[in-house]
Amino acid sequence: GGQWLASDELTDEELNQADVLLVIHPLADWPDDRLERIEKFVRQGGSLLVAANPMVENEVNPRLVASRERSSDSSTTDPEAPADETMLGTNLRPVNRLLRPTGMAFRHDEAFALTQAWAGALAASTHPAIFGLSQRTLALGLRKSGSIDMPLLARPILIGRWAWSEPGGDRLYSGYVEPDPGEKWGDLVLAAERPLGGGTVVALADTWSLTNLGMADGHEMAGRLLSYLAHRPSSPQAMWRQILALSGYVVLLILVVRRPNPWRTVAIVSTLAIMLTIAVLDARAGGPIPATPDASTTPSESNAARPIAYVDASHLEMGNDRAWANDGIDGFLLTLARNGYLPLKLHQWNRPRLDQASLLVIMAPRRPFSAGQIEDIRKFVDRGGHVVCMIGATEAAPARTLLDAFQFELDPSPSPTGSKTPEAEPMGVYPEEFGQQPTMYMLRSEQGRDAWVLVASGWPVGCSADHWQLLVRGDDDQPLVIRRFFGQTQNQGQIVLIGDSRFALNFNHGYYDGAMTDTAELNAHFWRWLFSQVKGGPAWMPPDTQPQNRQTSAPNRDEVRR
Repeated sequence: GGQWLASDELTDEELNQADVLLVIHPLADWPDDRLERIEKFVRQGGSLLVAANPMVENEVNPRLVASRERSSDSSTTDPEAPADETMLGTNLRPVNRLLRPTGMAFRHDEAFALTQAWAGALAASTHPAIFGLSQRTLALGLRKSGSIDMPLLARPILIGRWAWSEPGGDRLYSGYVEPDPGEKWGDLVLAAERPLGGGTVVALADTWSLTNLGMADGHEMAGRLLSYLAHRPSSPQAMWRQILALSGYVVLLILVVRRPNPWRTVAIVSTLAIMLTIAVLDARAGGPIPATPDASTTPSESNAARPIAYVDASHLEMGNDRAWANDGIDGFLLTLARNGYLPLKLHQWNRPRLDQASLLVIMAPRRPFSAGQIEDIRKFVDRGGHVVCMIGATEAAPARTLLDAFQFELDPSPSPTGSKTPEAEPMGVYPEEFGQQPTMYMLRSEQGRDAWVLVASGWPVGCSADHWQLLVRGDDDQPLVIRRFFGQTQNQGQIVLIGDSRFALNFNHGYYDGAMTDTAELNAHFWRWLFSQVKGGPAWMPPDTQPQNRQTSAPNRDEVRR
């Protein structure tokens, strides 16, 4: 519900209209008058969020490479020349200068967890911005983290409990990331808050959750953090709360020690346990965004006008969370963004969030949908929402409840023992042509141009309902992409079924190890064409894919691999 305003100067007029100032890793020193305006803004009651990466992949790395090349070419070194460590340290100088009034500072290091992707390695505080979020949700908001030095008056928000600090540019030089003697070990502060005057400053040593790709996974953490800064609710870490609680504990201790009574002790302990349980449950039940008197959570009559696209991640869907893994969905998320959606992952099934979305994407669920969740989807499409399902025969069994509820047909593979259901046959001759198979979805004889899309593992699909539409034919003229309409005629919801579980994965979308290949345009064009069909209105026509019109600047997959 916030309104963003980008500013280069941060004038007094702009700051007076703001509740929160967000600064993401400035690389150049700011003038003193701008820093003074920011400090004045915070001391007068504003909130400041400063996010930084330990190493920003910009002009710093080319400078480091050039410095190392000069060192290798020269037999002598200039003793007055700045060391590489100092050169890398200038990367954090502007942002630390911004934090100087708070006493906090980003350390010149990288924070590494003992586990993959910070799984189980975090310790969350009782800070309202993150309290109640699971370890997995918090970990998904982190990618390349550093640590923070904080003064006594600052309080931690997020801590890397099982982690160590790799100082300076060690990893850039050697790629060595094992803990060494003398390195800081455990309890690394990854996010911290420091009150300043009438306002507050939060430092976050990881910018991933605030990036286009990182927002898909990290939107819960980023949203709650920004909401906290905008609303500034009371925190359990507030000093007056800490003093009051400590005083209460001292009084209880005196009462118990001076007049020991087993029944009184049991009553006190039981009362404290009940109060603590109620407080924790109430805090966990709170949503990521505090309700305001003029905020409405009632779903609108038409979800199609809302740009949010949720990618379901609550049913063990296919896809790797690691950045640009070949079996990840980073390319697909960017495609959603390029087509006007805000792509977010739905890590926990939540009906109110679904009501605010326009599109729901389901990719090869390995956990069955419950009756209540299917009813949520039915109400979603009845109000005009759109659903895209990518399910192949090998994942048909877990998705059976979803497919049957909307009368879609997809034979399983393999067929269960003793079942009379015939086993599905893949499109193409397995295994020679099963995988990365070009499929034409637009014919020159009909539309005046050819258009192809790459299919990773296509399976024929069908529908037993009366009103459905065939969008794309696959091998042997079998249905590959179909859709069914729901709701009223003017505001029809629809479910699109694509018979390919791996259709949106990076390797099929035209990315290999994160690098774009010469096939990336094909599936991107297909998705743009498909979304124009789903949204209604004029259909977007992909460019002609004749050889003379193909873009050949991007390398192919074999060239990327080499």
